[in-house]
Amino acid sequence: MKTILNPKIKNGYVGVYTNTGKDSTWVVTDPKGKRTFFVTNLSAFVDSINKRRKNKLDKSHLAKVGRGERTHHKGWTATRITVT
Repeated sequence: MKTILNPKIKNGYVGVYTNTGKDSTWVVTDPKGKRTFFVTNLSAFVDSINKRRKNKLDKSHLAKVGRGERTHHKGWTATRITVT
């Protein structure tokens, strides 16, 4: 997984987590709303976040947020982007 950060954003940052597979694209926002991630591999993204956090995120619950079945998961929000 490759991470690209944009240092020009002052109140937070935008991270781009990419994968070479044909996964869905997600926009994930942290609980404070300061960090936004554009993610193509939600599973790998959650794994990378769980390495740095005490309260672990659940991959399936975050995917349910992205599909609209839940409003948030531990404050994190996600939206699935469909490219046509």
